[in-house]
Amino acid sequence: DRPRREQSGGGETQRAGGADDGGGETQRAGGADDGAAASSDDRATAGEPGFLTLDADPYATVQVDGNELGDTPVVRQEVPAGTRRVELRFSTGETKVVDVTIEPGSDHRRRFTP
Repeated sequence: DRPRREQSGGGETQRAGGADDGGGETQRAGGADDGAAASSDDRATAGEPGFLTLDADPYATVQVDGNELGDTPVVRQEVPAGTRRVELRFSTGETKVVDVTIEPGSDHRRRFTP
């Protein structure tokens, strides 16, 4: 099995050089604001799930919020809506960590390179 690497802090962490075609930014959806501060952990968002479709070149092993999904491609994997921490461990040994926002009922699609 492959060794796991620790990650730290919030926002995006990129452990190895490179770029992805998604721009590598943390993505947040806009919406109505009732004036209340957003929870510091959107990972507990309940309700309708969304879907995640990921590809990588070279292939990568994918974890979402610490749960391993397997190797890319990951196609229309059901995940809870909200902000999710996605970690990709590339076959080259490099690791990339990004936060993505999953909208209820929608398929969030990304392609990554180390």
